[in-house]
Amino acid sequence: PQSISSNQKSFESLKQMILNRKIETGLKKYIEADRNELKKQGIEFNIEKAMDEQFVKYIKLAFFNKEYSNLSKNISEKINQIILKGILTSSSVDTLITQIKDLGVDEGQADVIIRTEQQALQNTVREFNYKNAKGSNDFKYEWIGPNDQRTTQVCKNIVRRTQSGVEMKKLKQIIKEESLKGGFD
Repeated sequence: PQSISSNQKSFESLKQMILNRKIETGLKKYIEADRNELKKQGIEFNIEKAMDEQFVKYIKLAFFNKEYSNLSKNISEKINQIILKGILTSSSVDTLITQIKDLGVDEGQADVIIRTEQQALQNTVREFNYKNAKGSNDFKYEWIGPNDQRTTQVCKNIVRRTQSGVEMKKLKQIIKEESLKGGFD
């Protein structure tokens, strides 16, 4: 018989928490924020549907089997565990950065990992919620963000290409194309 990795065990635990509606505020706050935003726009959204198996699949894709640049698989798995526990306990970004630094990861890289994964989770939840909202087949998306010295050329290109709104599939294609042109995998 195959052994179950610690990530898989944690995922099963997370899955049960989600399915049993016992998840802490970490994930639920993202769902609520999107539900409120959709409601303001007059779009119906069923929060119960957001907590079903499809949602669990989205979360699994966002967090498991991910390896980080210049870090071993073992360290990457430990980081994923820290992130998962951080979500479930609503830990602060600073706390998570400290825990990752304790694994021997440079503070700058720990900061980038946490902030990137936190945003990835928010994006994953948001995408799931919008896909499952009534009328979602007609939604068009634009890339938004700051337009100042922090804005990369990749983001400027994505903004330009999506300014009139595009379907989700096209948005993802544009993001991938521009990221690759910009030297990101």
